[in-house]
Amino acid sequence: MTKLTHNLAAKITAIFLFIIFVVGFIAGIFGIDYLVRYDFYGKPLNAVKEDIFEDITRVYATRLFYEYFPAYKKDSSFQTTLEEAFSADYTNFLYTLKKENGELILSNYNNQEVQFSRTYTFQEHGYWEEKEVVKFSEYWEEEELINTTEYVEGEVYTIDCYVKSTLTAEDRYFRAENWIQVAYSMRYTLIIFTILSFIIAIVLFVFLMCSAGHRKGKEEVIPNGLDKIPFDIFLAGILTIAFITVAILDNIYNWTYYVSNTGHLLIMGAVLIMTVPLLLLACMS
Repeated sequence: MTKLTHNLAAKITAIFLFIIFVVGFIAGIFGIDYLVRYDFYGKPLNAVKEDIFEDITRVYATRLFYEYFPAYKKDSSFQTTLEEAFSADYTNFLYTLKKENGELILSNYNNQEVQFSRTYTFQEHGYWEEKEVVKFSEYWEEEELINTTEYVEGEVYTIDCYVKSTLTAEDRYFRAENWIQVAYSMRYTLIIFTILSFIIAIVLFVFLMCSAGHRKGKEEVIPNGLDKIPFDIFLAGILTIAFITVAILDNIYNWTYYVSNTGHLLIMGAVLIMTVPLLLLACMS
Protein backbone atom coordinates (compact mmCIF):
# COMPACT_ATOMS: atom_id res chain seq x y z
CA MET A 1 0.00 0.00 0.00
CA THR A 2 1.31 3.39 -0.93
CA LYS A 3 2.61 5.31 2.07
CA LEU A 4 0.68 8.39 3.13
CA THR A 5 3.91 10.37 2.97
CA HIS A 6 4.03 9.64 -0.77
CA ASN A 7 0.35 10.38 -1.38
CA LEU A 8 -0.27 13.81 -2.94
CA ALA A 9 -3.92 13.96 -1.84
CA ALA A 10 -2.92 13.18 1.75
CA LYS A 11 -0.27 15.92 1.71
CA ILE A 12 -2.66 18.52 0.26
CA THR A 13 -5.25 17.60 2.88
CA ALA A 14 -2.63 17.83 5.62
CA ILE A 15 -1.51 21.28 4.42
CA PHE A 16 -5.11 22.49 4.35
CA LEU A 17 -5.81 21.15 7.86
CA PHE A 18 -2.49 22.49 9.16
CA ILE A 19 -3.37 26.02 8.03
CA ILE A 20 -6.81 25.76 9.63
CA PHE A 21 -5.50 24.52 12.99
CA VAL A 22 -2.60 27.01 13.09
CA VAL A 23 -5.02 29.86 12.42
CA GLY A 24 -7.35 28.37 15.04
CA PHE A 25 -4.52 28.14 17.57
CA ILE A 26 -3.39 31.75 17.00
CA ALA A 27 -6.99 32.99 17.11
CA GLY A 28 -7.46 31.05 20.34
CA ILE A 29 -4.38 32.68 21.89
CA PHE A 30 -5.66 36.14 20.97
CA GLY A 31 -9.10 35.24 22.26
CA ILE A 32 -7.81 33.90 25.59
CA ASP A 33 -5.61 36.96 26.00
CA TYR A 34 -8.63 39.20 25.47
CA LEU A 35 -10.73 37.21 27.94
CA VAL A 36 -7.96 37.32 30.53
CA ARG A 37 -7.55 41.10 30.13
CA TYR A 38 -11.23 41.56 30.92
CA ASP A 39 -11.09 38.85 33.61
CA PHE A 40 -13.72 36.58 32.04
CA TYR A 41 -12.31 33.77 34.18
CA GLY A 42 -12.56 35.61 37.50
CA LYS A 43 -15.56 37.95 37.31
CA PRO A 44 -19.29 37.35 36.92
CA LEU A 45 -20.88 38.16 33.57
CA ASN A 46 -22.36 41.50 34.68
CA ALA A 47 -18.99 42.77 35.94
CA VAL A 48 -17.27 41.79 32.67
CA LYS A 49 -19.99 43.51 30.66
CA GLU A 50 -19.61 46.65 32.77
CA ASP A 51 -15.84 46.80 32.16
CA ILE A 52 -16.28 46.43 28.40
CA PHE A 53 -19.11 48.98 28.32
CA GLU A 54 -16.88 51.41 30.22
CA ASP A 55 -14.14 51.10 27.59
CA ILE A 56 -16.66 51.64 24.80
CA THR A 57 -18.16 54.62 26.63
CA ARG A 58 -14.75 56.22 27.07
CA VAL A 59 -14.11 55.90 23.33
CA TYR A 60 -17.47 57.50 22.52
CA ALA A 61 -16.87 60.33 25.01
CA THR A 62 -13.40 61.00 23.62
CA ARG A 63 -14.70 61.13 20.08
CA LEU A 64 -17.54 63.41 21.17
CA PHE A 65 -15.15 65.89 22.75
CA TYR A 66 -12.34 65.84 20.19
CA GLU A 67 -14.38 65.44 16.99
CA TYR A 68 -18.02 66.46 17.36
CA PHE A 69 -17.51 69.35 19.80
CA PRO A 70 -14.84 71.14 17.69
CA ALA A 71 -17.00 70.66 14.57
CA TYR A 72 -19.96 72.10 16.49
CA LYS A 73 -18.00 75.16 17.62
CA LYS A 74 -16.68 75.84 14.11
CA ASP A 75 -20.04 75.01 12.48
CA SER A 76 -18.11 72.91 9.96
CA SER A 77 -19.63 70.84 7.16
CA PHE A 78 -18.69 67.68 9.12
CA GLN A 79 -21.00 68.73 11.97
CA THR A 80 -24.18 67.35 10.36
CA THR A 81 -22.62 63.91 9.87
CA LEU A 82 -21.40 63.73 13.46
CA GLU A 83 -24.66 65.10 14.82
CA GLU A 84 -26.50 62.26 13.12
CA ALA A 85 -23.94 59.70 14.30
CA PHE A 86 -24.38 60.85 17.93
CA SER A 87 -28.16 61.13 17.78
CA ALA A 88 -30.23 58.82 19.98
CA ASP A 89 -31.65 57.14 16.85
CA TYR A 90 -28.24 55.92 15.66
CA THR A 91 -26.47 55.09 18.91
CA ASN A 92 -27.15 53.73 22.38
CA PHE A 93 -24.66 56.27 23.76
CA LEU A 94 -26.47 59.11 25.55
CA TYR A 95 -24.65 62.17 26.84
CA THR A 96 -24.73 65.71 28.20
CA LEU A 97 -21.73 67.96 27.56
CA LYS A 98 -21.46 70.86 30.02
CA LYS A 99 -19.04 73.61 30.87
CA GLU A 100 -17.41 73.66 34.28
CA ASN A 101 -20.05 76.16 35.45
CA GLY A 102 -22.87 73.75 34.48
CA GLU A 103 -23.88 75.43 31.22
CA LEU A 104 -25.29 72.80 28.84
CA ILE A 105 -23.58 72.72 25.43
CA LEU A 106 -24.64 69.48 23.71
CA SER A 107 -26.96 66.65 24.66
CA ASN A 108 -29.02 63.77 23.28
CA TYR A 109 -30.21 62.65 26.74
CA ASN A 110 -33.90 63.18 27.57
CA ASN A 111 -34.21 61.26 30.83
CA GLN A 112 -34.39 57.90 29.08
CA GLU A 113 -34.03 54.73 31.13
CA VAL A 114 -30.37 53.70 31.27
CA GLN A 115 -28.40 50.65 32.36
CA PHE A 116 -24.95 52.21 32.70
CA SER A 117 -23.51 55.66 33.42
CA ARG A 118 -20.11 57.31 33.74
CA THR A 119 -18.84 60.88 34.01
CA TYR A 120 -15.63 62.10 32.36
CA THR A 121 -13.81 65.40 32.54
CA PHE A 122 -12.01 66.90 29.55
CA GLN A 123 -9.95 70.04 29.20
CA GLU A 124 -9.30 71.97 26.02
CA HIS A 125 -5.70 72.59 25.04
CA GLY A 126 -4.24 75.75 26.48
CA TYR A 127 -2.63 78.37 24.28
CA TRP A 128 -0.21 81.30 24.38
CA GLU A 129 -1.82 84.69 23.87
CA GLU A 130 0.03 87.84 22.88
CA LYS A 131 -0.85 90.92 24.93
CA GLU A 132 0.21 94.52 25.20
CA VAL A 133 1.08 95.50 28.76
CA VAL A 134 1.56 99.03 30.06
CA LYS A 135 4.82 99.35 31.98
CA PHE A 136 6.15 102.40 33.81
CA SER A 137 9.81 103.18 33.14
CA GLU A 138 11.62 104.39 36.25
CA TYR A 139 14.36 105.94 34.15
CA TRP A 140 12.22 107.97 31.80
CA GLU A 141 9.35 108.42 34.25
CA GLU A 142 6.78 107.57 31.62
CA GLU A 143 4.58 104.71 30.60
CA GLU A 144 5.40 102.45 27.68
CA LEU A 145 3.66 99.58 25.91
CA ILE A 146 5.46 96.26 25.75
CA ASN A 147 4.40 93.04 24.00
CA THR A 148 4.29 89.89 26.07
CA THR A 149 2.78 86.42 25.90
CA GLU A 150 0.59 84.80 28.50
CA TYR A 151 -0.44 81.14 28.74
CA VAL A 152 -4.21 80.69 28.88
CA GLU A 153 -5.58 77.47 30.35
CA GLY A 154 -8.17 75.63 28.24
CA GLU A 155 -11.73 75.41 29.50
CA VAL A 156 -12.83 72.36 31.46
CA TYR A 157 -15.89 70.37 30.37
CA THR A 158 -17.85 67.51 31.90
CA ILE A 159 -19.52 64.74 29.90
CA ASP A 160 -22.20 62.69 31.65
CA CYS A 161 -22.45 59.44 29.67
CA TYR A 162 -25.26 56.90 29.68
CA VAL A 163 -26.17 53.67 27.88
CA LYS A 164 -29.79 52.97 26.99
CA SER A 165 -31.53 50.37 29.09
CA THR A 166 -32.75 48.67 25.92
CA LEU A 167 -30.19 48.69 23.12
CA THR A 168 -32.12 49.88 20.07
CA ALA A 169 -29.26 50.89 17.76
CA GLU A 170 -26.84 48.41 16.21
CA ASP A 171 -23.68 50.10 17.48
CA ARG A 172 -20.66 48.94 19.47
CA TYR A 173 -22.73 48.34 22.62
CA PHE A 174 -25.21 46.20 20.70
CA ARG A 175 -22.48 44.07 19.11
CA ALA A 176 -20.56 43.79 22.39
CA GLU A 177 -23.58 42.59 24.34
CA ASN A 178 -24.16 39.79 21.83
CA TRP A 179 -20.61 38.44 21.73
CA ILE A 180 -20.00 38.90 25.47
CA GLN A 181 -22.76 36.39 26.21
CA VAL A 182 -21.28 33.86 23.78
CA ALA A 183 -17.67 34.43 24.86
CA TYR A 184 -18.51 34.05 28.54
CA SER A 185 -20.32 30.74 28.00
CA MET A 186 -17.48 29.44 25.76
CA ARG A 187 -14.50 30.75 27.78
CA TYR A 188 -13.32 27.30 28.96
CA THR A 189 -14.17 25.62 25.68
CA LEU A 190 -11.85 28.12 23.98
CA ILE A 191 -8.93 26.91 26.12
CA ILE A 192 -9.60 23.28 25.17
CA PHE A 193 -9.96 24.20 21.49
CA THR A 194 -6.67 26.14 21.54
CA ILE A 195 -4.75 23.27 23.14
CA LEU A 196 -6.20 20.71 20.72
CA SER A 197 -5.45 22.97 17.75
CA PHE A 198 -1.83 23.21 18.87
CA ILE A 199 -1.45 19.45 19.30
CA ILE A 200 -3.09 18.63 15.95
CA ALA A 201 -1.02 21.31 14.18
CA ILE A 202 2.18 19.76 15.60
CA VAL A 203 1.16 16.27 14.43
CA LEU A 204 0.36 17.57 10.94
CA PHE A 205 3.63 19.51 10.85
CA VAL A 206 5.64 16.38 11.66
CA PHE A 207 3.77 14.46 8.94
CA LEU A 208 4.44 17.19 6.36
CA MET A 209 8.14 17.31 7.26
CA CYS A 210 8.36 13.55 6.78
CA SER A 211 6.51 13.73 3.46
CA ALA A 212 8.51 16.64 2.00
CA GLY A 213 10.12 15.66 -1.32
CA HIS A 214 8.50 12.22 -1.45
CA ARG A 215 6.47 11.25 -4.49
CA LYS A 216 4.38 8.25 -5.40
CA GLY A 217 6.47 5.47 -6.86
CA LYS A 218 9.76 7.08 -5.82
CA GLU A 219 11.75 6.21 -2.74
CA GLU A 220 14.32 8.98 -2.99
CA VAL A 221 13.69 12.64 -2.07
CA ILE A 222 12.99 14.72 -5.20
CA PRO A 223 13.51 18.51 -4.98
CA ASN A 224 10.87 20.75 -6.57
CA GLY A 225 11.27 24.04 -8.42
CA LEU A 226 11.39 26.20 -5.29
CA ASP A 227 14.26 24.12 -3.93
CA LYS A 228 16.43 25.52 -6.71
CA ILE A 229 16.24 29.01 -5.13
CA PRO A 230 19.21 29.64 -2.80
CA PHE A 231 17.83 28.97 0.66
CA ASP A 232 19.23 32.14 2.26
CA ILE A 233 17.47 34.29 -0.35
CA PHE A 234 14.28 32.24 -0.04
CA LEU A 235 14.36 32.43 3.75
CA ALA A 236 15.05 36.19 3.71
CA GLY A 237 11.94 36.70 1.57
CA ILE A 238 9.81 34.56 3.87
CA LEU A 239 11.06 36.36 7.00
CA THR A 240 10.38 39.74 5.41
CA ILE A 241 6.80 38.72 4.70
CA ALA A 242 6.47 37.33 8.24
CA PHE A 243 7.81 40.58 9.74
CA ILE A 244 5.33 42.65 7.74
CA THR A 245 2.54 40.31 8.83
CA VAL A 246 3.43 40.66 12.52
CA ALA A 247 3.45 44.45 12.15
CA ILE A 248 0.03 44.34 10.48
CA LEU A 249 -1.37 42.06 13.17
CA ASP A 250 -0.02 44.32 15.90
CA ASN A 251 -1.67 47.37 14.35
CA ILE A 252 -4.95 45.52 13.81
CA TYR A 253 -4.97 44.18 17.37
CA ASN A 254 -4.62 47.69 18.82
CA TRP A 255 -6.80 49.40 16.23
CA THR A 256 -10.07 49.36 18.20
CA TYR A 257 -11.48 52.64 17.07
CA TYR A 258 -12.16 52.41 13.36
CA VAL A 259 -12.84 48.72 12.82
CA SER A 260 -15.33 46.45 14.52
CA ASN A 261 -14.28 43.25 16.31
CA THR A 262 -15.64 41.22 13.39
CA GLY A 263 -13.52 43.28 11.02
CA HIS A 264 -10.44 42.58 13.15
CA LEU A 265 -11.01 38.84 12.99
CA LEU A 266 -11.58 38.82 9.24
CA ILE A 267 -8.45 40.86 8.49
CA MET A 268 -6.26 38.87 10.87
CA GLY A 269 -7.58 35.60 9.49
CA ALA A 270 -6.89 36.67 5.90
CA VAL A 271 -3.33 37.72 6.75
CA LEU A 272 -2.61 34.45 8.57
CA ILE A 273 -4.09 32.31 5.80
CA MET A 274 -1.73 34.02 3.34
CA THR A 275 1.35 33.79 5.59
CA VAL A 276 1.17 30.35 7.24
CA PRO A 277 1.58 28.45 3.92
CA LEU A 278 4.71 30.48 3.11
CA LEU A 279 6.28 29.63 6.47
CA LEU A 280 5.33 25.98 6.02
CA LEU A 281 6.87 26.06 2.55
CA ALA A 282 10.12 27.39 4.02
CA CYS A 283 10.23 24.52 6.51
CA MET A 284 9.51 21.92 3.85
CA SER A 285 12.08 23.29 1.37
